[in-house]
Amino acid sequence: MDKNQVYIKTAAGEEAVRQRTRLVQRNLRNVLIMVDGYSTVGELGERFGDSGVVQAALQELEQAGFIETFERRIMREMGASGAMTSPLELPPEDTPPVSAEEAQPRARATETADIVTPEHGSLQDHLHASVPPLPQALAARVLAKPDEGIELPAIEALTLPPRTAAQTRPQAEAAPEAGSNGKWMHWLGRMKNAAKKERPPKEEKITIKPVRRGRRAVNWLGLAATLVIVLPLVAFLGLMLYPLDDYRGELERRLTEAMGRKVSIGRLAFAVSPRPRLQASDISIGGVLHAATAYALPDLPSLFAKRKTFKELSLERVDVGEGGVVVLGRLNGGTVLALERIVLAGASVAFDDARLEGVGGEIEFGASGAVSKIVLHAAEGRLKLELSPKGRGYSALLTVRNWTMPFAPGLTVESLDGSGELGERSLSLAKAEGRFYEGLLSGTGVIDWAGEVRVAGEGELRRANLAKLLPALSPEMGGEGELSAQLRFEAKAQRFDKLREGLRLSADYEIRRGRINRIDLAEAVRSGVPTRGGDTKFEQLSGSLTLVPQSQRLSDLRLLSGLMRATGAVAVGKNKQLDGAMTVEIRGSASVVRSPVIFGGTLADPVLSLNRNAGPH
Repeated sequence: MDKNQVYIKTAAGEEAVRQRTRLVQRNLRNVLIMVDGYSTVGELGERFGDSGVVQAALQELEQAGFIETFERRIMREMGASGAMTSPLELPPEDTPPVSAEEAQPRARATETADIVTPEHGSLQDHLHASVPPLPQALAARVLAKPDEGIELPAIEALTLPPRTAAQTRPQAEAAPEAGSNGKWMHWLGRMKNAAKKERPPKEEKITIKPVRRGRRAVNWLGLAATLVIVLPLVAFLGLMLYPLDDYRGELERRLTEAMGRKVSIGRLAFAVSPRPRLQASDISIGGVLHAATAYALPDLPSLFAKRKTFKELSLERVDVGEGGVVVLGRLNGGTVLALERIVLAGASVAFDDARLEGVGGEIEFGASGAVSKIVLHAAEGRLKLELSPKGRGYSALLTVRNWTMPFAPGLTVESLDGSGELGERSLSLAKAEGRFYEGLLSGTGVIDWAGEVRVAGEGELRRANLAKLLPALSPEMGGEGELSAQLRFEAKAQRFDKLREGLRLSADYEIRRGRINRIDLAEAVRSGVPTRGGDTKFEQLSGSLTLVPQSQRLSDLRLLSGLMRATGAVAVGKNKQLDGAMTVEIRGSASVVRSPVIFGGTLADPVLSLNRNAGPH
């Protein structure tokens, strides 16, 4: 495509710009809008930024009848107005190309266009003088700008590329002259070339600023903006360059005086990532607390004051001894430090001689500087204790989720929510409710470590799943049913980790619609010989359970299973040996069979016989 070609909108193109419905592609519409009747193809490509896209769009628009060349417009308008005696004859598309011999005379003829003759000036001027004038109405139609009077939406107008200075030149006001077809086309080419060469240069605006005399007015807004930017930067650089480690000895001395315990800090520094804060390493407080790292988020102006204020103090890898939590509460107070919150991460908290690992939490302080709330969580959030000051102690809210009891490792509490009080060396729960092996559990309890460690409590369990509870108590036990019980427990030991050895549990229980695995009472009575295996289904089984270290006793057993009834007692001794007896009564239509059944063997392999002297089968 000729880059010097000029296109102009047709009436269909003007209507398409106004309606915005005939063209779908955005590039086609933008190029159509930029076609103005005097910008060349090359200039449109420069304005759009991609000459290839522009040329392809122009070809598609021309084929669709939205634009036409400047020559085509002249030809069509002159034909319509009768200014031409005959239509412009264009060479047909199948005209053979001009040979080199034919091209040479034409080239020489073109070169003579600028020859100056004495009578008429140049030969070109002579040709132009012979062209009759073009009617004014026709000139107005030909040279009118198609895009004038077309209003575009503001958003669409802003998306168009800006025009260059050359593309904003005014169109010629005078109409060209026209004569024969060949003279007119030759004049049109000369006019376009002259227009490109004679583009007026872009005028530069020269702004003369008046000379101010006397004092200049102060730009207070600019000065304030500068201070807002510069002052924080200066403060930041000051903190980075401030020799904090030189202040460490004075800080240790003041903290020791405020807390009444010796405080030592390994190193002080200023950390930038992930946010500006102070960093201290190897902190020790009176032998009851040690933190590998501490980060403090300060109130910056307070760093240059006597009393330092911190929004948050974060302690990582903390070893908290007995009474260490109370020591942390004393950090906020006096004339040295003011804290809003302390955060614990990866802490190990001691209770007497026991430790709870992986503890995290927060200690929040009120406006007066006193502790307002303590939240501790352990076991990956499964155990949570929330404390609020109350008198000389704290009110306590205990939350348990899927937590394995430390003194009964086989048992897991699904959920438990309790409330009570935390004293200096005790925790009591006045109310606790939750779920235990799909049953409902409620009760009260207390943990006391003032002398020896003691755990005690009582509660009620309703409709627990026996099939899941028995394997947790002992892998050898098996059965199913719906268990309800009244529970009482107590454990005493010198240390927390020895509580299981001193646990004593008693319960009055009832099991409904159940089954006992590996025990078949009816078969033992019927066969009269020692039996193993089988099972006994029942509608109801009740009794009392007493559990002490190395021994379990099931007493006052009562079983009801259709026409069979059984009563008795069974004990599980050392090495899980079974010892006991039950009287089994089976009612028939005309008689009653009553037989004593002796329990032997082990919990994993029970043996039932009708007399004590019977051996295993």
